[in-house]
Amino acid sequence: MNSHYRYLIAAPGLFMVVALAACGANVVDSSYKEEEADETSQATTAPLEDVLPPRSIVDDDGKQCPRAKYKTIQAAVNAATKGDTILVCAGTYRENSTVNKTVKLLGAQHGVDGRTRKANPATESLIVTGGFTVAANNVVFDGFSLDAFFAPDEDTAFGLFLDPDHSGTQVINNVMGGEAGALFLGSNGDVQTLVRHNKFTGRGVFGSDDDVSAIARNERIEANVFDQALLSFSGSGHRDLLVLNNEMTGGGSMSFYDNVFPKDNPPRTHGVTVQGNTIVGSTDAAILLRHVGDAQFQGNSLQDGSSAGFLIIGTNKDVLISGNAISGFGAGGIQVGELPSEGTPQEVTTGLTIEGNALANDASGIALLFSRGNEFSQNTIDHSGDVGIEVDENSLNNKFETNQVSHSKQLDCRDGSMGSGTSRTHDTWVGDTGGTSSPPGLCVHPLL
Repeated sequence: MNSHYRYLIAAPGLFMVVALAACGANVVDSSYKEEEADETSQATTAPLEDVLPPRSIVDDDGKQCPRAKYKTIQAAVNAATKGDTILVCAGTYRENSTVNKTVKLLGAQHGVDGRTRKANPATESLIVTGGFTVAANNVVFDGFSLDAFFAPDEDTAFGLFLDPDHSGTQVINNVMGGEAGALFLGSNGDVQTLVRHNKFTGRGVFGSDDDVSAIARNERIEANVFDQALLSFSGSGHRDLLVLNNEMTGGGSMSFYDNVFPKDNPPRTHGVTVQGNTIVGSTDAAILLRHVGDAQFQGNSLQDGSSAGFLIIGTNKDVLISGNAISGFGAGGIQVGELPSEGTPQEVTTGLTIEGNALANDASGIALLFSRGNEFSQNTIDHSGDVGIEVDENSLNNKFETNQVSHSKQLDCRDGSMGSGTSRTHDTWVGDTGGTSSPPGLCVHPLL
């Protein structure tokens, strides 16, 4: 088997499989919609397997589709011409394939939402692979099951790999998982990638800039289920990402994380919108950021994680965290900055506007560590297990305005810095309310 990936520690507690050789593609073909897959079969007087020519039908054993000319997906792709539809009938396909032509690959469950369907081996087109590569524009991958595995005595593999030199792939209505990682999100960004109505298990979904890369550009990741699976963008240069209305459970989380210490103007991951997602029970930080620019995280629901709701580190730029509901996190609702691992320098965290979030029942509401020049306004923080808003002595020139803090176990507001700001701290507090603060005057009781 061709080796394409190796393990990479992307961040504390997060592991990835990263590209080592060329592959994959991605993005949205506006001429194809999920509904059309259903309409294609319903509008004809015969099932799709009876309408397509035999060279466009694949059946591993010839039982489901006796007219099929090929037993492998690769053989059908090799024989296809640009624009062909290839039907892959129910069965098991153990192959490492390369799709190097613009085709529609339709599994037996094409058009059927992968998030809710019960995967029955008798009715699924199952691809068992150590590497299934899309290396063409505007490819459709609809209605499959996929299991990404490591071959014996090998530690490199991947699932569906989208080549970063192509675009236009739609990955829809699939059930994808496996220990090697279900999906790798490369694209040149010319046409938007669409990843919708899939269920991901196992290691999860990745973009990476390591070695031969799977850098994600112009991608829409929408309305998927991640069951104990990650969505992780490692390294720099990912851009124009829409992550919308996904559901993550069982330890799943998101990260946009550059694990390099950049110079003054790093090629940040930028143009990111993360909105309307639900993350429940994350093991690591529900959403992890480091060196991100021009990004919005709005209207997400984060619940009951063992780490933090948001963890933001390093030199970010123009990042807005707004209107999120965050509750039940063991390490705090929003943590800005962290202590470095041994042998690495301390980073200062910058570039954040955090406003209008509702935090409740977290270990701490908002906690700052080496945070400089960030703004926090109109957040509501209730029933923190420790301090509602906690600022360490090394956090300077931050602004807190009209935050409402209540029922914290220790203090509603505490600022350990010293300077010429509010109450002789090195930060500015304006119109914040709370019952108790240290030093006095940071947040004032609402009745006073």
